[in-house]
Amino acid sequence: MSQQNPNIFSIVIPTYNRPLYIQSLLQNISEDFSAITFGWEIIIGDNSDNSETEKIVKTFSEKLPVVYHKHSCNLGPAKNLAFCVKKATGLYSVYLADDDRLDGPMLLEHIRYLIENPIYAAVYAPWKIKNLKNLEEREQQFYYQDQNISVKKNFYHDLIDTISSYQIFPEICIVKSSIYKLAAELFCALDTPITFFHFKLCSDLLRFGNILFAKDPFYVSVTQHPHEEQRREQLGLSQTEIGWDMYRGGLEYLTGLARSSLTPERLSKIEKNCNHIVNQRMLVALRLRLHKPYGYQESYFLAARLRGLGLESKLPLNFATIRDLAILELIAKIIPEENENRRIITFGSFDQKILNKLAQISNLPLVKYVDNLPLEKSDLIFCKSDTDASLLPAAASDCVVINEAHLILLMP
Repeated sequence: MSQQNPNIFSIVIPTYNRPLYIQSLLQNISEDFSAITFGWEIIIGDNSDNSETEKIVKTFSEKLPVVYHKHSCNLGPAKNLAFCVKKATGLYSVYLADDDRLDGPMLLEHIRYLIENPIYAAVYAPWKIKNLKNLEEREQQFYYQDQNISVKKNFYHDLIDTISSYQIFPEICIVKSSIYKLAAELFCALDTPITFFHFKLCSDLLRFGNILFAKDPFYVSVTQHPHEEQRREQLGLSQTEIGWDMYRGGLEYLTGLARSSLTPERLSKIEKNCNHIVNQRMLVALRLRLHKPYGYQESYFLAARLRGLGLESKLPLNFATIRDLAILELIAKIIPEENENRRIITFGSFDQKILNKLAQISNLPLVKYVDNLPLEKSDLIFCKSDTDASLLPAAASDCVVINEAHLILLMP
């Protein structure tokens, strides 16, 4: 590799109060990059409100080419990343989260390609998903390509065609530092829920040179570290729960850049592929939401939208079950919180799974109604649709009585 620049690449790592992750990451880098014979650097921007990270970084000062910056105040994640990018002196820069990993040999392969082909502004690639605590858990990959794909400078029609055809999420990349620095301010200025930022950035980079979409990943997203008791929720997953329209906005933005260069047939294909991407993101969002013990009413309306798109058969749970969960959550909200002696009295034959979920959501005791059961004013009586509430004793008139059929009218 050329020695015209003392540093060939820079790894930029923004961090905040995560010394254990930084320690583990730097140890991994020192092992994985030990054979590198040319100049490179690690830029760490530290937003922490203590000195723990700084102490750890100092222990690696003789092992690794670390450039450490401790901010006097918390810049926030976007400004911290922009700061790190601006400080990079390598010909190429790659972002690395403080809790993730790089595949060193593959990273160097991609950088070598960029050096040998200077018309390229960036290399994008999918990423691996790995559990470092349970190494027996199968390693996964976020999106796949069967080949490397090159998109020429300013060929936006090929950009949106490639992204929509392969369902690419252009988040992991190696970029020429000179170009990355120009885009650094965008990290702060263009953080909007209307358009997925990474789609916008990808199109900006294409103005400066070709882009390679490589099939082989160099980045590893870690789901769990050895010191963690349970898997962490990934930022991308939490974003997916609410961000499907942001993805649509990004795809529409890219389509707008290319529209005048597209034939009607190609445009129709791209629009179909974009709709498929967004629909899949909505289905993933619903699956993630349903794993949580709350938010069922919002999940119901998301499921209703997917039903309207003709995707009811693809729902992670059948629609009636999702509706039942939303109804149970609604019941829990109806119950007066100020009464300490609250109970839910069920009247009729309910599925036991539904009753268990209602108990979990409401955090109240459930009692099945039997003849002569004493009723209290604080009780909420939940009647099955096919039951006749008039069969309840007169004391039920002092209780809140809810019929499942009435709630189904609200959530058809």
